[in-house]
Amino acid sequence: MIRNKYFIYCTIMCLCANVFNYGRIIEDKRLISANLVFKAYIPAKLSFWGIFVWEHIHVLGLITLETSMDILIFTVVSLTIIQIKMLKLEIKKIFEDGAGSDSDFGEQMRKCNEHHTLILRYEY
Repeated sequence: MIRNKYFIYCTIMCLCANVFNYGRIIEDKRLISANLVFKAYIPAKLSFWGIFVWEHIHVLGLITLETSMDILIFTVVSLTIIQIKMLKLEIKKIFEDGAGSDSDFGEQMRKCNEHHTLILRYEY
């Protein structure tokens, strides 16, 4: 499930980046500095396409950095959601079984309380 979310995220991000970078050139059909990835001066000795390729090296670095940060945040949020679902199932199990003694119930609730505190403090 998480792998599919990563794949969908990367697909959407690449599609948006391609439309942003190449859409201006396709729509405008002019090789001017406003259509580059970053606005830049184009000297007479260098071609538009040379600078365009050169800027892509920096764009790849930025995309890698942004993607890794997004995936890190997405993973932390996903793992927190999984922990909360596990806690919810533990609590349901305690109240659905109901046949245990008071000391057993208290011990299970103490474990759930510790698990909840762990989630709130992010002490993984």
